Amino acid sequence: MPHPAPDLTLRRTARVDIDTPDRIPSPVEFRLGAPGDLSTLLRMGFFHIPDPTDDDDTLLDDDEDEFDPPTAQWIGGVVPVEVVVARSDQAAVVVRSLVAYPDGFAFTLDAFLHRSVKLKRDRRGPFHHHDPWGDDGPIGDETLRFGISWPDGGRATNLDRWGRGWEDATEPAHGLESGSSGGGGREYSWEYWAWPLPVEGELRFICEWPGFKIPETAAAVAGGALIDAARRAFPVWPDDADRASHMTRGGMFRSVRAHQIRTMGSPGDEGPALEP
Repeated sequence: MPHPAPDLTLRRTARVDIDTPDRIPSPVEFRLGAPGDLSTLLRMGFFHIPDPTDDDDTLLDDDEDEFDPPTAQWIGGVVPVEVVVARSDQAAVVVRSLVAYPDGFAFTLDAFLHRSVKLKRDRRGPFHHHDPWGDDGPIGDETLRFGISWPDGGRATNLDRWGRGWEDATEPAHGLESGSSGGGGREYSWEYWAWPLPVEGELRFICEWPGFKIPETAAAVAGGALIDAARRAFPVWPDDADRASHMTRGGMFRSVRAHQIRTMGSPGDEGPALEP
């Protein structure tokens, strides 16, 4: 025996009382028969804010010393360029989202593989960030090499050893440090922070990807374009103008360590005496 077709007629579960014109059913009332009134709906803004819970306003205890990094939130000046650093019939490397600050610049590095490239069953894949001083072994042809050459002769690459962020490392005058990253399959993106801001001249982005037919190739951006963009950068709060916009991993390690010493003492300190 065939089942009867379902009744898809839309039904309203609330009744509007003609005698109370300020009374209309809320969207929830249409479904559940919940009470509602027009004045409440009119007072609601665009965002519906749920009722707070008991722990929403939990603050640090008075004896807790919150770590305050020596940086501030900045709005950087955008450099309106997209740079195809290199491209072959198998892969391409692009620099985009270039943003300048007084103490350096940030950008996104994109790597693409053409649809004709057959992907290997490798847990690391061609976009793996190689660590020649870890367990990765020799640098293979499928490892993307990327670096920057500053107009004053400075240089930094994604293979530099210092970038591992040792606590006692001294940051170089020119540096390149990766941040967040993501992707998979045939494309991947890395967020980079580089310093310092270039002087006038050519800022060159350089890459090499031998496994995908990209020899050492460079593309240049005018250093003056970054200088002009950095002049438009500003801190979110004006009283933070003397603070840096970014902090490297090494700088963060040192700041956290200094904070620990201030709050807990040096490793050799005996600490406060225990009461009997």
